[in-house]
Amino acid sequence: MNRSISILVISGLALSLAACHGNGKYTAEQANAAKDKLGQLKSGLEFQTATGDFLAGDFGKANAAVDRSIALNDKVARTWVLKGRIQLETGNLEGALLALGKAETLDPKSVDAHYFLGLVNERLERKEDALKRFQAAADLDRANPQYVIAAAETLIDLGRRDEAKLYLEGRGAQLANNAALRQTLGHIAMMDERPDKAAELFNEARLLAPNDNGILEDLVRAQVIVGRFADAEVNLQKLLKDPVLAKRRDLQLIRSRCLTQIERIVDAREILIKLCNDTSGSADIESWNDLGHVSYLLNDLSRVRQASAKLIAIAPKIPEGYVLRALWEQKRGDARAAKDSVVKALSLKPTPDSYLLLATIQQELRDMDGARTALAHALRLSPNNPTARQLLDQLNNVATVTPQ
Repeated sequence: MNRSISILVISGLALSLAACHGNGKYTAEQANAAKDKLGQLKSGLEFQTATGDFLAGDFGKANAAVDRSIALNDKVARTWVLKGRIQLETGNLEGALLALGKAETLDPKSVDAHYFLGLVNERLERKEDALKRFQAAADLDRANPQYVIAAAETLIDLGRRDEAKLYLEGRGAQLANNAALRQTLGHIAMMDERPDKAAELFNEARLLAPNDNGILEDLVRAQVIVGRFADAEVNLQKLLKDPVLAKRRDLQLIRSRCLTQIERIVDAREILIKLCNDTSGSADIESWNDLGHVSYLLNDLSRVRQASAKLIAIAPKIPEGYVLRALWEQKRGDARAAKDSVVKALSLKPTPDSYLLLATIQQELRDMDGARTALAHALRLSPNNPTARQLLDQLNNVATVTPQ
C-alpha cells in the first residue's frame, strides 16, 4: 500500500472512532431501538405460531408460544386476547378474565376483548356483565351481526324477549337483511307462540342463506306447527340429503309425521319400521307409538298389537301402549277388553283423546250414560274440542227423542 493511501485509510478510521466517541448516547438509542424492533418482530412471529396452533386445536403449544410472544412484547392487546381465548378453551375462566382484562386495558376499543369477556361472563353465569360486553362489541363494530345476536340471545336468556326484539330491529339497514338476525327474530316469534310469523322470518332467512341447514330445520319445525306439512316434507327431503342429517332420528320421525298428514301413510310406515328396527329403536317410545297409530290407519292389526306390546314392555308407566292395545282390542271386536285397556291408560294420564276413545267403546257396549260421562270429561280437559262436543250433542239429541 503506498503512503498516500495508507494515510487516507488511517485518517478515515480516526474520524470514525472520534465520531463514535463523541455520539455514544445517540448510537445507544439506535441500538435499543433496533433491539426493541427485533423483539417486536420475534414477538409477532411467536404470535403467528400461537395462532396457528390455536386454530389447529393444540392449546398446549399455543399457550407456550403466546407466553413467549408476551415475554418479548407485553404491550400488544391482540396477544393478550389470544391468551384469553386459549384460557377460555381450556376451562381456565379466571385466567381468561385476567388476560382479556389486560387486553382491554391496552386497547379499550378492542372488539375482541369485549366479545370474549362476554363469553367468559356468560360461562360464569354473570349474564348482565355478559350483556354489557356483547353490547359494547356490537357498538364498536356495527357491521358484524355476531355481536348483536350474542347480545340479543343474552337478553332472551334474561327473560327480556321484547327488549331483544327491539334491539335486533333497531340495528339499522346495515343488518336488516342478515340471515342470522332474521333467524333469531324467528326464534323469538316461536317463543312468543307466533309460529306463523316465525315461519315467515325463517323463510326470509333461508332466502338470504340458502345453504344454511340450521335455518332450514327451523323453518321445517315452524311449518309443522302451523300445519304446512307438504312444505315441511319438501324441505325435509332437502335436509336429509346431507349424510350427517340423514342419520338424525328426530328428523326422520318428523318426516314420517308429515307424510302421514299428507296421506302418504305407507311411506310413513316404512320410515317408522326402519326406525324401530335399527340399533336405537328398541327404546324409541315415539317411533313405536307412531308406528302403532300409522299401522292402525292401514288396518295392519298385527303391527298395532306388536307396537302396543313393545310400548307396555319398555314404558309401562305411560298411557300410549294401553291406548294402542285398546284400539287393537276394539278393532277385533272385544269392546270389554278395550274398555279395560283405555281405563288403564286414563289412570296413568287423562287426555281428551283417551276419553273420546272410551266414549266410543261405551257406545258399543250400549252404555250411553257412560259415553256421556266420558265426553264430559274430555270437554273439561279440552273445552273447545269439536269432536267431543259433536258426539255429546248427538247423544243428548237421541236421549231427548220421545218414542212413538
